[in-house]
Amino acid sequence: MIYHSASDSCSSICADSTRDPSAPNLERYEAFLASLAQREYPPEPDVILAFRKLLTEPSVSLVEAARLAVASSIPDSPDLPVSNMTLWIPFGEAIEQFPEMNDRLVDFLVALQQLPDGNGAMHELPYFREYCNEFWLFYQDPPRSEPDLAKKRQAWFNMNTFMAKLAARGVRTESLLQHAGRLLQNALETAPWEEYHFPEIEEAEEDMGDEYEEYRDRELERLCDIRHLNGTIPAVAQWIKIQGRALYEMAGPMDLEREELWDGPPGWSKERWEFWRQRFEWVASVTALDRRTKNIAREAAEEMARISGDA
Repeated sequence: MIYHSASDSCSSICADSTRDPSAPNLERYEAFLASLAQREYPPEPDVILAFRKLLTEPSVSLVEAARLAVASSIPDSPDLPVSNMTLWIPFGEAIEQFPEMNDRLVDFLVALQQLPDGNGAMHELPYFREYCNEFWLFYQDPPRSEPDLAKKRQAWFNMNTFMAKLAARGVRTESLLQHAGRLLQNALETAPWEEYHFPEIEEAEEDMGDEYEEYRDRELERLCDIRHLNGTIPAVAQWIKIQGRALYEMAGPMDLEREELWDGPPGWSKERWEFWRQRFEWVASVTALDRRTKNIAREAAEEMARISGDA
């Protein structure tokens, strides 16, 4: 499993003969842009055109692209709401699919937030919080039988990289760091593979008959296969790599308390930070995990030790 680093009229929108066909990744970008326009409920033409400029024109001003993306969303009257909901779905898909564009997409969102248009209507990034909530709340590492396993894990890695970089730029930093705390708890404070009794699975035994054992095995893989850490650890480690110092300095209550492996006081603390560091070290020793996962966990533990040692 390789996670690529996130570095540094319809026809008029979907085709542009002036593009250099040899440009890296151009074919992928063109396919993405075409898919946007062909959907049953496509984004506004200005949104698609903004993404064309963002993805295929490296020299275009990010302010120009941002202004174009919301041209039809900002109302004439400040008393009316911004209607830019169709922006966030393709924006999230671009983050998930194009790791090489990660930094540029962060810069684009910062430019979007800073637009003065509509008396600063985009300063609060309308509907972005709702999009983020869907991103955090509904992801579950797929089972190993999932045909798109590698693609979905890469998308999750890309999205966490983006969010960590966004927090580092001062955009919704407190909220995003709280979400990172949830991810750290989910990855490092739970051990479902140590559970042996699942009433919700066993309840189906009598009703399913001969199909039960296949169902049971599928559900156990989904719920408690330790190899799910191959998907969660690389993504959550990006928060340590990019925002480790900020996470170390967090204090006060956390948005979520798992109350599982962590038996210390609730909330952010240096003791909890040390517990997470030790859990990363433990992940680095698990035979069942991929070598890359173990190396990433080891590097995260080392970075956490360096941060706490420098404090």
